[in-house]
Amino acid sequence: MGFGNFQAGHRRRPSIAEIVCAAQYAGKRRNSACSRQGDQTEQEYGMKKISQTSVFRLTAAVMAGSLLLVLQGCSSIPRPEGEMASANTALISAENQDAALHAPVAMDRAKDKLRRAKQAMQDEDYAEARRLADEALADAEYAQAFTSKTRVEQALSDMQTSIEVLQNEISRGQGN
Repeated sequence: MGFGNFQAGHRRRPSIAEIVCAAQYAGKRRNSACSRQGDQTEQEYGMKKISQTSVFRLTAAVMAGSLLLVLQGCSSIPRPEGEMASANTALISAENQDAALHAPVAMDRAKDKLRRAKQAMQDEDYAEARRLADEALADAEYAQAFTSKTRVEQALSDMQTSIEVLQNEISRGQGN
């Protein structure tokens, strides 16, 4: 039995129009769309008759797709894993330099912001987590810089004291 161009024994798959026509023929509901001329017209213009059920299904599929796109748009902010790791590394580095002794306020702010960033990550508020991680990184780097500055100032003060002591000894040695 053949349906349009599809013959039993052929290996070619039937088109959708041929399957629809075959189903209508089997159900004895053959209409003009399945006639040779109707098939040719539909194939030429790429058009099909669409029932109300098909329209409903198509509308539902479009609505579901739109909903998925909207939900994806809401969650398009990626997890700030890199920012969290950078802030954590900077905080550990600052602690290793004893920044808590020289810049305790900046260290406390960095620790607090990193703790809040971790909480925001758990709450899946990635924008807030990124912001807090960036601020924690800045505070930890500030603490490191302040610690380095304090150490350099202390070294400068020690050098100046050493220079004064040496100058005094030289003056005494020349005075004798």
